[in-house]
Amino acid sequence: MSSQSSRNRSPVPHMIRVDFEPSQALTTISGVGPKLAQAIIHVRETAGNLERETLEVLIRQSLSERELYWLNFTANPSLVAESTASENEDFVDWTPPCSAPYRNRDQVKAELTGVTSQILALEADITARWEQLQMQMREPLPSLTKPTAP
Repeated sequence: MSSQSSRNRSPVPHMIRVDFEPSQALTTISGVGPKLAQAIIHVRETAGNLERETLEVLIRQSLSERELYWLNFTANPSLVAESTASENEDFVDWTPPCSAPYRNRDQVKAELTGVTSQILALEADITARWEQLQMQMREPLPSLTKPTAP
């Protein structure tokens, strides 16, 4: 019998049908907890089938190739019928839990390039200041006592 708890083990990957699965299955997607899984279900029930881009906006991160391999975005015909039937109902104003609009890969790459250059500049500044501090530490400290009278 293993002493390792089931919480510490990684779940075995399995195909997740995004437009069909219950919230428990959606929580196996990286970055999705129980509350976000419920929000995803709410979006797909009110707006219809989800697309990759919509899911990435909802979870506030891009999906990796490995994650995409295990996600199936096949349309759920009952969601299409429900969303078409509910078009005449009152509009539900729902904002995804994210402040930034969806950005395409080129925008993300450009932003990452800018952030990377800022990080490199900060690292260079920190290194220069560290070297400056080390030089100051090698210099003798000024005498803190009063000079004696001759």
